[in-house]
Amino acid sequence: MQATFSLCHTESYKPEVECTTGDLASVSRRGIQWFVSDMGLDIVPHVRDLELEARVAQETACWPQRSTLQPHIATGIFIASTTYRKNSIDSKVSIALYTAIAVAMDDPRIIESLSSGTYHYSLCAGTIPESPDLLAELSKVLAAMWEHFPRFGASCILTSTLQFMNMTLLGNEIGDYRLKHDALPFVEYRRIMDGLPEVYFSFIWEKRHFPDVTVWMQAIPYVDITPPQPFSNILCKDAMKFINFGNDILSFYKEESAGETANYIHDRARYTGQSIEVTLMDLVKETTALANRVRQMLGEGAATDAWDSFTQGYLQFHTSNPRYRLREIL
Repeated sequence: MQATFSLCHTESYKPEVECTTGDLASVSRRGIQWFVSDMGLDIVPHVRDLELEARVAQETACWPQRSTLQPHIATGIFIASTTYRKNSIDSKVSIALYTAIAVAMDDPRIIESLSSGTYHYSLCAGTIPESPDLLAELSKVLAAMWEHFPRFGASCILTSTLQFMNMTLLGNEIGDYRLKHDALPFVEYRRIMDGLPEVYFSFIWEKRHFPDVTVWMQAIPYVDITPPQPFSNILCKDAMKFINFGNDILSFYKEESAGETANYIHDRARYTGQSIEVTLMDLVKETTALANRVRQMLGEGAATDAWDSFTQGYLQFHTSNPRYRLREIL
């Protein structure tokens, strides 16, 4: 794996023409291909983790509406077996279960069918139901995080989950509400809250290998959420943005192919006045730059090796998982 990631394409990128709606699928193809090239990562085939699959099947056997949740369970197994392939089997099981529930709750129909609106209060009041319920399963999974991760990391996972639920519920409540023209800071804030980047960064650092949080904690923080214009001049600094922006880039093809526009790239283009194509290419450049920033922050040694394994696995998760349809273009 390369020690640093190339910026050679995106620094000089200029759109040939202003793209139309019909061109967006091809734009997403180009952006993703350039991202993979600039990151200098290898696309490797996915190898099934049969032990993980068996453990997750056992853990989810009594989940309510398990057949409905099966695609989300599969996604959880995919990310645990690729992005966190070097973790212990027990922590991979917890990551898979957590992801299955989180992806399910990202579906408005599922989160509204649960008592999600009172979850934060119930957590404080000690009234979380113990009966078979997806939120009860979430509480069990969250409680297990302290077994695998340092106190700071496990607490980050909890607080980030609560923020994700809060923002997801807000999105359902406001529906198609159109934000004001100068609402870019809120767009950035929402992306911080609803992407779970702190969770998936914390999953890298099992306490058996990284009990000292000072090794990795400085790579977490976000830059100011009210950045100056133009947006493309921001220096991206951290792992959380890499996780969010990387997912935005690698999800864009499937979303454009499905005609979905309720995503960060469309929001950012709208509130910066940039085209979708320029916005996507700017994001590729920024994401590559912040990956380098994280490596510099972590320094040489086991922490950087863990980060490199994460970035390779994160790409493999997206390219191997049929959910993202990237085999159609890579």
